[in-house]
Amino acid sequence: MNKRVLVIFALCVLSLGLLSLRILSIDAGEYAEVGVYKSSRRMEISRTRGRIYDRNMEPMVNNTELSALVMKPTISALNYVKPYVGAEKLSDLRTSFGAGSPCVMKLPKRIFEKSVGDVRVVEYKRRYADKQYCTHLIGYLDSSGSGVSGIEKCYNSYLNENSGTLSAAFYVDAKGRDLSGLDLEIIDDNYDTSAGVALTIDMKVQKAVENSLDRYGIDSGCAVAMDPKTGAIRAMASRPNFNPMDVASSLKEKNSPLVNKTLSAYSVGSTFKVVVAAAALEKSLENGNLAYTCTGGVDVFGTKISCFGGVSHGVLNMEEALVNSCNSYFINLINYIGAEDVLEMAKKMGYGEPFLLASGLVSSAGNLPSLETLSSPVAQANLGFGQGELLATPIQIATAFSAIANGGYFVSPYVYFGLVSSNMELSVNPSLTNDVKEKKRIMSTTTSESLKNMLFSVVEKNEKGKPENTNACGKTATAETGQIINGKNVCHTWFAGWFPVDEPQLVIVIMKENGTTGISDCAPVFKNIVDTLVDIE
Repeated sequence: MNKRVLVIFALCVLSLGLLSLRILSIDAGEYAEVGVYKSSRRMEISRTRGRIYDRNMEPMVNNTELSALVMKPTISALNYVKPYVGAEKLSDLRTSFGAGSPCVMKLPKRIFEKSVGDVRVVEYKRRYADKQYCTHLIGYLDSSGSGVSGIEKCYNSYLNENSGTLSAAFYVDAKGRDLSGLDLEIIDDNYDTSAGVALTIDMKVQKAVENSLDRYGIDSGCAVAMDPKTGAIRAMASRPNFNPMDVASSLKEKNSPLVNKTLSAYSVGSTFKVVVAAAALEKSLENGNLAYTCTGGVDVFGTKISCFGGVSHGVLNMEEALVNSCNSYFINLINYIGAEDVLEMAKKMGYGEPFLLASGLVSSAGNLPSLETLSSPVAQANLGFGQGELLATPIQIATAFSAIANGGYFVSPYVYFGLVSSNMELSVNPSLTNDVKEKKRIMSTTTSESLKNMLFSVVEKNEKGKPENTNACGKTATAETGQIINGKNVCHTWFAGWFPVDEPQLVIVIMKENGTTGISDCAPVFKNIVDTLVDIE
């Protein structure tokens, strides 16, 4: 081969080499450009925060499962969902898809069971249920997801620390348009963690209480159930209820639906007679046999105070006076033993003191009249049957009845159980380990036994409050509030009691605002709660 041919061959090889370098350079630049423009876009599907549990570690929130559709902007995706969405939503989807934007659509109910093509079905959790139990204790959130009331507010920091998100990630170009051919990704960032707060509530009891309130028309009132051995609150319910997903709709409703009435103070009426009876028995057990002749009312320095309905009960001892709820008997009894002993017993039982149920959750102190106030004979007479200036919360009444049920010990009520970690380990409230040490005797065993027998007779002779398959103790009340509406004296009605008699599981207190009588309004609720729980067991 001559030199000229070799030179031409060498030039051709060099040209091909330079061309290859150019091609490589162009390809590298194009791939680099794709790398710059390709990125992921994340769209949030749902957000959760720490759970709230009952005593059995049953979640009370984050347990409503719903579905969301995560859709790529394609014709097939649009055609798939078209039969299930309205015209307005379909128009929005067309606009979004036309711009090349992916879409997340939450569904009001579970329509789709599985993912198809460019449509991905994703399960997510909603904080509250359509029929949410224990709403007043749990509370609700503001638009930013922070607690406004109840446990949501009390433990807001810890619950927020355990927030999480469920998101969909799409690959998009520099203009935010979906890149075809690349799959979407579902990202779980600490979503629906197990961490949270545990309460002493027992959802089995809570549901029985709430369903019974609704069944018997307690549309304005409340109920509380407490373990008399420890003070642990097993159920709290207030009526009217509210929707924690639509709090605004409850703001203008009557009867204060956002108020937790179990923590509020009311006129208590004849439920207080057990306090007067306990004070008298502590002074002398013979006071249980103290006889008194009821003529239907008592004249106290010119003020006529009557028994309910003006009924004359005749000759009564203490048990008969409790069975018949004789006001005259207990006016005579407080005059006989003196107001000081009654006040002392009431304070021991928790009247006049607020209770710290959980961090930041405090019940009202109510109002226990002073000894100075009771120097007035009329004021003292009113206290004898739970009227006048006396105000107490349903929780205070539950605590008083617990002392009688458990053999004479005061137990402090509480609702906070402990914190739960992400691996479901429970750190129990340290104060709970000292329940036995902290119990304080406030009356003798003989006094509590005497009262137990009397309150058993009250229920046995009141069919409306008597359970079917167990026995119980209790007391009704019809408390005048001093308010007059349409010429009628407004009364709050009550039932407070426990079951079974000798091995008490729960003390239950029911209150109805603007009621008729404790026997007709609240005793049937007590009976239904007990019968429901006994049937479950």
